[in-house]
Amino acid sequence: MMRLKHRILLQEARQFFKSSQYEQAIQRYEEIYEFGLIREDMLDLGSSYIEIKKFHQAEELFKSILTHDKDARSCYSLAFIYEEEGRYDEALNYYEEAIELEPDHFFLYYDCAFLYDYLQRYAEAKEYYQKALAIDPNHFWGNINLGAIFEQEGNDQVALALFLKAYEADSKQSMVAYNLGVVYSKLQENDKALLYYLEELTKSNPYPQTYYNLGILYKSAFKDYEKAKQAYLKGLELNPEQYELWYNLGCLYVVMNDYLNATECFTYVYYKKRSLFKYIEEDSELSSYLKSPEYQLIIQEKALSK
Repeated sequence: MMRLKHRILLQEARQFFKSSQYEQAIQRYEEIYEFGLIREDMLDLGSSYIEIKKFHQAEELFKSILTHDKDARSCYSLAFIYEEEGRYDEALNYYEEAIELEPDHFFLYYDCAFLYDYLQRYAEAKEYYQKALAIDPNHFWGNINLGAIFEQEGNDQVALALFLKAYEADSKQSMVAYNLGVVYSKLQENDKALLYYLEELTKSNPYPQTYYNLGILYKSAFKDYEKAKQAYLKGLELNPEQYELWYNLGCLYVVMNDYLNATECFTYVYYKKRSLFKYIEEDSELSSYLKSPEYQLIIQEKALSK
């Protein structure tokens, strides 16, 4: 009779796990735990604990499994738990151990690379992204993330090749056209940069920084101040707390000899993000504005606010 009940509860637990009903799966597994579970069921129980953020129970279970037999899934699960808890050195150790056990698993390399990337340990991040992409060369985020590191390092041709690979894999995703715009702009291929920035803005959820970069491109490369203004204003409509846009819009108004609107922008920056305001007096583009009566109004505001 107990064997039959055990078998029924086990079948229910497995079905609940497959259907992502993790609390019900845990309840069934725990009812029969003392009668013994095969390793696969124990791994599923541990994964269920993770899904409902019972990390302590999951950690104890996976450590118990590893005392009997090393397996990549247990190591990967512990790495995930420790990463979630901010225990990054321990997480990296278990990612490395999981990779040793399953050296052909894409996501072991990718997730390890992602954590190194987050920790700004870019040499290790590049190594592991490259190992991941050796397994799956067309992975969208693998190419994007590795390309972003190379772009930050100024290796723009390598970054461009990776961004184009991501674009080939999925051109509909947000950010990829933006990244192509960034690297083409750095390579002074302004027409291509403009093309990709505009394409990014057609996405359902475009990368917000696109409006900022597009405004700079219109202003500096094409001298189209009206389109630059429209880009900044649209960006501010969507994200009014992007204070760098307010600052750049103020600079643009100065170039357009609209000191009144420039003053409104800079005054807003002064009250909302004072750390940006200091750049006004260092910006050669604003030298004539600094001598204007409009700027003196801001100086007076500063004096009164102290």
